Amino acid sequence: MKNFKEFLRESANQDLSVDFHLAGHFASGKSTAVEKAQTSNNFSLIDLDEIFFELVKKYGEPKSTSTPEWESKFKKLYTEKVLKAKKKNKPIVVVGHHWEGSHRIVDVDAKEKVYIDVSKKKVFQQRKERDYEDKKLTDAYLEKEYKSVQNNLDKENYIKLPFNEVVKRLKELK
Repeated sequence: MKNFKEFLRESANQDLSVDFHLAGHFASGKSTAVEKAQTSNNFSLIDLDEIFFELVKKYGEPKSTSTPEWESKFKKLYTEKVLKAKKKNKPIVVVGHHWEGSHRIVDVDAKEKVYIDVSKKKVFQQRKERDYEDKKLTDAYLEKEYKSVQNNLDKENYIKLPFNEVVKRLKELK
């Protein structure tokens, strides 16, 4: 089996760009927008949460997602999914946040980088409703998480769009 450095060397010259990356705040409506837009398989979808859960199923819950070992596994699986999607000759959409705090887990090279324009209050409400059993979801915790995610989005110049515009752009991908 190839180690990660060999894998990176082989994939270094391959085009890993995608058409659309929908990043953003937790519980902001990213998955819902993709579900509304995906009609008759009009694009290939790579969900960063699914990559995470695939790895957890295979290797167990990580102590930290920002260790070199975890990142290597994540990047390798992400790269494999992008290369597989490229063979389908359809637009590729990546959905999900790709940072852990101030540390980028995977480089998403996308032609269009967006996030959904949703109020902080609504993000907090939706996150609490979705993860209602999580006792750490205090307003102070959510505020810190929100600022961290927003900082990452600003760093990479993601464009803020209304929910309906995100859905419209996803539907128009060709």
